[in-house]
Amino acid sequence: MKLPNTISSKADGEISLTARIGDRPHSDTFAFRVFANQAKIKDTLTIFDPVGKTSAMLKQLGYSLVPWNGSQVSSLLIIGREAFSSGQNFPGNLENFVRNGGKAMVFAQRREWLKNMGLRVAEHVSRRAYPVDSNHPAISGLDGEDLRDWMGESTLVEAYPDTTQTGSRLSPANMPWYGWHWGNRGAVSSASMEKPHRSGWRPILESEFDLAYSPLMELDYGKGRLILNELDVEDHYSVDGGAAQLVQQIVSYGMNSPVVGKPNKVVLIGGDKDAKKLDSLGVIYQRASVLSQDVGLAVVGAEANLKDADLRAYLNGGGNAFFLPRQVPVAGLGVGLQQAKDFGGSLAVPGWDEVKGLSGSEIFSQIDPDSLNADAKTYLRFTRWRQTRANAQILANLGASFRADGAVFNGSSQEFYHPDYKTDFENGDDPYRYYRW
Repeated sequence: MKLPNTISSKADGEISLTARIGDRPHSDTFAFRVFANQAKIKDTLTIFDPVGKTSAMLKQLGYSLVPWNGSQVSSLLIIGREAFSSGQNFPGNLENFVRNGGKAMVFAQRREWLKNMGLRVAEHVSRRAYPVDSNHPAISGLDGEDLRDWMGESTLVEAYPDTTQTGSRLSPANMPWYGWHWGNRGAVSSASMEKPHRSGWRPILESEFDLAYSPLMELDYGKGRLILNELDVEDHYSVDGGAAQLVQQIVSYGMNSPVVGKPNKVVLIGGDKDAKKLDSLGVIYQRASVLSQDVGLAVVGAEANLKDADLRAYLNGGGNAFFLPRQVPVAGLGVGLQQAKDFGGSLAVPGWDEVKGLSGSEIFSQIDPDSLNADAKTYLRFTRWRQTRANAQILANLGASFRADGAVFNGSSQEFYHPDYKTDFENGDDPYRYYRW
């Protein structure tokens, strides 16, 4: 079939078949989507890629590549696929590069490296991903159809493992707990990560059970930004138009998106109970009793003794404030609170910068995860995780940094997730067992 030359971006089509067998008519349709041939990119990227798979893809797409010598560079730094498990030493310090204002993108790494870093990884390969914000520049113009069932086969994990030799966790029915892994065709990501609950990582795409996972996240760190891209683009870009366009868009975003940088000073105005809440999130902060204009973010606790006039002066001077949950009728700045009965939250996330990275998978009302009796009613742990993550995401968007943020650079962290994680799941609420619904 020859397609018209007028296709400039992407277009949907349909093949219709009609036939008659005897006296009975039959019909069927096949829907498809095509992408225009992408123009060769002329941009130059700095890269560290000992395995070479990412370099081969980027060269084919037209990029010029310069090996990283470890210095601070103005162009986007690419860390190639499987670089962390290659055994080859990095030519420079990646953490210092990002902290000092560099922008870097890490392409797909093996599951073992992600797990060693402290991240939880989906047991299934992901064949569907969904935009958190369809207007995000990295994925603008791409929808759920472009982010599912890619042509080709992923190679990051073994396609047909012999579980009789390697062993597998068995369910009570004496079958593999997570089902059998049989083939990698159509995969979008071989290692989707559970969104951290207590960190500044901001998801761009989401997937898997409860949309609690992400194959593409970004982290504002120091003065720079790191993008962690666990999409299997190297295996699919040459045969799938959506994958090829996505590569170009996320690289362009990594190169051209502005980075504000984290403020130097985050303070808590409040008491010991408020400090305990921040400590449980892993926020890096100082305690203070008054506000000054050198404070980048003020966290106002329920026990804060702060006059509205002082707070307004701070905000009018360009400061940011985050109020921890409180149970009083008057919350400050003219805000009144009242109990709302039978309120299940909202799926409409505002278009504010402060809530970037949140989606309909975070459902909450006055975000206080400590108010849930989730230790007794274990099914509420999922809600507690979402609320914890929502608090952390808003704080990160306002400028807060977290103890777990540096784990990607300098080792493992046990602080990415809420500490109530357990492995026995006697009530059948293991989120890693369920198949996709």
